[in-house]
Amino acid sequence: MLSYYTRPLSAHIYTGGEDKNLYINSLLLGTCRMQLCGHTQRISGIATYMGGPQYPSCVISSSWDETIRIWKVDDCFLEAKNTTAVATVSDSWRTLKGHTNRICSVKVFLVHPSHKKGARNPAAEDASEDDEGSYPMIASGSTDGSIKIWNFQYLGNNEFNTDCLFTIFDELNITWYLCLEFIYTRQDGHLLVSGSKDNFVRVRREGNGIVCDASV
Repeated sequence: MLSYYTRPLSAHIYTGGEDKNLYINSLLLGTCRMQLCGHTQRISGIATYMGGPQYPSCVISSSWDETIRIWKVDDCFLEAKNTTAVATVSDSWRTLKGHTNRICSVKVFLVHPSHKKGARNPAAEDASEDDEGSYPMIASGSTDGSIKIWNFQYLGNNEFNTDCLFTIFDELNITWYLCLEFIYTRQDGHLLVSGSKDNFVRVRREGNGIVCDASV
């Protein structure tokens, strides 16, 4: 196992590793309930989004196969509902492509169209239907020297925009972005924190896109 994810008060833990599969495990039963298949190399990162108005609850995985996969959690549980065996889901709901080398990390964050500093902005995994107008976005870090920010916006008629919004490159285009985190402050708005193989932690501030703000 190379990665895992769970939310506070969640009844499940999500795990992935070198066998290329994502697993949904029940903390109450102590057993694996679902196996999600589709990646062709090891899984490197896992994130979740619990849904909201017009948005499905999702689990999101990144992999060394250069893709990000989005799985509808409700569809996965339908597969497992009528069986005591491990249910297998053979493919994801969406696949995001654009990186040219291994993806090492993936994160989900919640934004509001106003982007106002000081506005309420909970973590994506804590979002609820009360956060009207907010929608999730996805960030991924790769050994291709880039961080990509992906749209995840509802367009109507059950259609979603999951295009890449923009790509952040380091100066030499050789940085391996191994981990990502989003934080939110009333003073600065969204901050993207990245850790990389060059031993730097970089903090990027939201503005016209996200630009490099500081290296530690």
